[in-house]
Amino acid sequence: MAKFSFLNLADDSYPSIMTETHAMDLILCRNVFIYFDGSMTINVLRKFTNCLVPEGRLLLGASDMMPTSVDGLEFSEWGGMFYYRRAREKYPQPLIKAPWKPQAITPPATPPTPQPAVVEREEKLLPATAVPEPESMDAQIRELLHEEHWNEAMAAITQYMDIHGETSAMLQHRAKALSNRGESLQAVQLCQRSIELDPLNHHTYLIMALALLELNRMQEAESALRKVIYLNRDFIEAHFHLALLQLRLGKVKSGLKSLENALSVAEQVDPERELHHAVGMTVGRFAEVVRNEILVYDRHHGARSAGH
Repeated sequence: MAKFSFLNLADDSYPSIMTETHAMDLILCRNVFIYFDGSMTINVLRKFTNCLVPEGRLLLGASDMMPTSVDGLEFSEWGGMFYYRRAREKYPQPLIKAPWKPQAITPPATPPTPQPAVVEREEKLLPATAVPEPESMDAQIRELLHEEHWNEAMAAITQYMDIHGETSAMLQHRAKALSNRGESLQAVQLCQRSIELDPLNHHTYLIMALALLELNRMQEAESALRKVIYLNRDFIEAHFHLALLQLRLGKVKSGLKSLENALSVAEQVDPERELHHAVGMTVGRFAEVVRNEILVYDRHHGARSAGH
């Protein structure tokens, strides 16, 4: 039931649906912060906070030196045990200013005699309608998602759709934010609506597959991952997650083959390029992770075969 993986706490590769470090109920981290300086401790705590679901728990060792106040975490006690609990958050106000809406003015019954010079001056004093362009709003939303500011992204996406309407891309963005907040069922539903508008977007299928995995809907998740690969055979993350799913289901041979496919694609890409759905995870670092996974499963499967 346990899955062991490597994670460098100093990296920016978490929280992420890619590394399964999102929407966590519990984090146990004992006697680790004693080796970190203050700034590193704060940085890791911030990431741990973002990894937890609302009301999720963080338990540390008694010797870990901790700051007295951590944004997003509440210090709690139960039965003589002290721990941190992630506070529930309220949606922030949209970060993009709402467009200006002119007030309705009832014209007089008898129009006054036109005075061009005065009218021209008045027109200059009227504020222009400042409706944000969809391109600039989309860029800001993508930046919020990249920085893993899920709640701020949700508020900005809602505002975008209020102004410009519902689009496949915005539904996908919203699904990604919801999935990373642990709201997997809603994420799947949004992905389905997004696919209705754009049935060829492989990123949407990947987000849906990862949300389905969270819901333990394995067969549907596998189908979604295979659609990703059908649409884009060079999508590294899809090969990797298909491999993990196959290995979880005991399909060792096909799982290893999918890992090899992921590694083969990764080795043909710039190692410094960042993965699409894992902030801070470069292709080169990802290739190291895949090689370790292959080594672990090769050894385990080889030993089991020898025993039989």
